[in-house]
Amino acid sequence: MNLLIADFDPVIQQIEGQLHKGKLPWQSGWSDKPGLTLNTTFSSIDSCETIVRNMPHPPLLKIGGNLAMYQREIDTVCMPDRSMFQSNYFFYGTLFHEMAHSTAHNSRLNRPVIPGDNSIFSKKDKAKEEIIAECAAACLSMVAGTLSHTIDNHAAFIQSWLNILLNDEYLFKQLTEKAKSAAAYILHI
Repeated sequence: MNLLIADFDPVIQQIEGQLHKGKLPWQSGWSDKPGLTLNTTFSSIDSCETIVRNMPHPPLLKIGGNLAMYQREIDTVCMPDRSMFQSNYFFYGTLFHEMAHSTAHNSRLNRPVIPGDNSIFSKKDKAKEEIIAECAAACLSMVAGTLSHTIDNHAAFIQSWLNILLNDEYLFKQLTEKAKSAAAYILHI
């Protein structure tokens, strides 16, 4: 893969374009109701599986349960069962998001702030990390060739957190640089 970090710039520009459209609808892409199946025809996407498989020093991946999250204390990405997602695109977009959170681990990029269930962080700190993870997920989706299926949702999720940061464009630019570094780490570029 002959990518450069600058190759992610068009993705960030697409997100910025979406953000200027006004309020965007966001959906989680999965059901948190145990036993509810949304997708009975899930099929793996080879390009996405390659990204997941080739991440250097990856966290442990556990699939099952009803929450998507990264647990820093045990360096584990937890994902709901694939059948709980509306589509395979939402599954991989969410997985990429959680993988991006894992790059904050001290054995990887060592970002100083990562929200966790047992930690106390301000809403602004959480917003920053969520924006980093979602922008990185969008970059990974671009590389996988699935961005056209998820761009609206990536932008809406980012917008919801950017509102907490008072739509600070300068801060957003800083966060997108960290997001591009997270995506580059996952892709080993």
